[in-house]
Amino acid sequence: SANNVAYRFQMLLGAPTNAPAGTPYIYYSRVSDLIRADILSGTVEPILTTGIGGSVIAADTVRGKLYILDNLNHIDRLNFDGTGRSTVVANVNPNGVLRPAESLAVDELSGRIYWAEPLFGVVTRILSANGDGSDVRQLIGSVVYDHGIAVDSVAGWLYWAETDTQRAMDVIRRSNLDGSDVQTIYAAPVGRQIRDLTL
Repeated sequence: SANNVAYRFQMLLGAPTNAPAGTPYIYYSRVSDLIRADILSGTVEPILTTGIGGSVIAADTVRGKLYILDNLNHIDRLNFDGTGRSTVVANVNPNGVLRPAESLAVDELSGRIYWAEPLFGVVTRILSANGDGSDVRQLIGSVVYDHGIAVDSVAGWLYWAETDTQRAMDVIRRSNLDGSDVQTIYAAPVGRQIRDLTL
């Protein structure tokens, strides 16, 4: 069936091509906790109840890890059952910008994480690190009003939405995963906003 078709990156990684065993969950965050819901039964289970929730969640299904951009400006990594929580990026807003960091993605092929760090006002930069927080690199130095990050692990592209202030319109841009070869691939009609993106 279509549900048992392997993702292309699973074949590239040599990962199992059968549908994963176990319970399928959907994860969501609230201000004070992280919840998972069993897709089949609808059972809801809090897995982090520390009083610190997250604003953005990203999943690395290849390595069995969740990443949370939490309300204290950390990026934390944990197992899908909520155990093994550790902080991998201690401060995603070191400049103390009032606008919080809102973008986080994972490259499931390499295990690297990507996030937007506020610089000043509405300007951010896109950084990347290994899944354990080591090897932090600046990829894109200036992004205005970022509206999300997405990674195409197979094709090797990083996508983000931002506002092109010269043309007064929201655009989707992409680059290689190292930040090179930046291209604008879509410009929204004037007056239309791009709020987020995914692949």
